[in-house]
Amino acid sequence: MDKERVKALLSLLDDPDEEICQEVITQLKSKGKELVPTLKYAVNQTDNNLVINRLQWIINDINFESFTRDLFSWLERPKDLLMLLIHIAKIDNPDINSDEIIEKCDILSRDIAERLYENLTAPERISIINYFLFVKEGIEVIPWSRQEPAHFMIDQFFKHKKCSMLFITIFYLIISKKIGIALYGINIPENNLLAFLNQTFFIDSTVKATTTPALFYINPGNYGSILGQTELENLLTGRGYKCIPSFFEPTNNIFYLKKLIAELRYIYEVINETDKVARIEHLSCTIAKYLKNIKK
Repeated sequence: MDKERVKALLSLLDDPDEEICQEVITQLKSKGKELVPTLKYAVNQTDNNLVINRLQWIINDINFESFTRDLFSWLERPKDLLMLLIHIAKIDNPDINSDEIIEKCDILSRDIAERLYENLTAPERISIINYFLFVKEGIEVIPWSRQEPAHFMIDQFFKHKKCSMLFITIFYLIISKKIGIALYGINIPENNLLAFLNQTFFIDSTVKATTTPALFYINPGNYGSILGQTELENLLTGRGYKCIPSFFEPTNNIFYLKKLIAELRYIYEVINETDKVARIEHLSCTIAKYLKNIKK
């Protein structure tokens, strides 16, 4: 679409005829992200509130559609949690520099790996991770009641070192995988916990079926505190839950995608960002249908 054509379409954004306006919006949207800089420039060149609102809606729609495409590309092979966090951050920052984020994670992982000597015990290895994340990096985990969308966005995380309990759990998993420590997520009610893998459980066929596959559990939201099996079971029963086996089964990456979307939807609703709530609700339904079709 040439510049003159774009200029002509922009001049019709305040047309009183609704059909004409909708056709203009459709044509502008069809150009995708390459037109976003032009649309942003147009926002700054007018004082017509109607035109400004329509331009901003088009920009948001283009960016969210691009984010949705990226997310569904990830869903085809949902193995990389770091890329999931990068895609999620595009909700608020469509122009996030993914290479910069990946490099920062790699640097942090290398720094931690250099301190993981062979003779360290499993709890000592976790203590090293905790030291780097919560002492050296100074990461602050924000309680649920004070969480904001920025606390789920990895670009904001590296700027301000503040994050949600769910975010730090996913980030902890990412870092542990990069340095070769076998952790996996579990679906414990009201908590975001990780389990330190008992590799003997999978190597030694004589291990009893009742043996837990975890040596212990980690709560990244509580700055990496460690819980034993009995302690975790007491915690659950104290909150009125029965200790059913599914609580301790490994989760997959799609589990974290669903949790991220659900928590962000709630927080956007709390701060009254109705447009993003509607978009995320639609996205959630689309993902559910996609996953259902895969299972067929």
